[in-house]
Amino acid sequence: RFPEEARRSLLRIVADSTLTRDLQVVEDSRRLELHPPITVDKGFAVRALVKEFKLRGALYLGDQAQDVGAFTALRYLSFGESFKGMSVSVMDEASPVVLEKYADCSLAGMSDVERFLAWLDRQIARPAKK
Repeated sequence: RFPEEARRSLLRIVADSTLTRDLQVVEDSRRLELHPPITVDKGFAVRALVKEFKLRGALYLGDQAQDVGAFTALRYLSFGESFKGMSVSVMDEASPVVLEKYADCSLAGMSDVERFLAWLDRQIARPAKK
């Protein structure tokens, strides 16, 4: 959990600085982020990467409410035949519940992420069945 005294101090510094005045503060229980005043989100970034690199598939793991945009973009892109995406919410006690609603599946914390990625690595390394 983000300490309240540190949070208040950082917010005061951001509000008082001419360099950060126009930035949008986005916070959750673990972090405080400064975003530029533009309408680009993680979903926009996912769509741009898929288009620019002509990706045929993507796996996205997320643990923040802002990841919902990426989850939604992957689902939309997967309606076509040329792309398949999968979104995975990484849940712990501080994770927003909304993630599970939009994700294709969920993992219970970083230890599950490590096991999942190890399993995925073994699957990719395995010779294809004929």
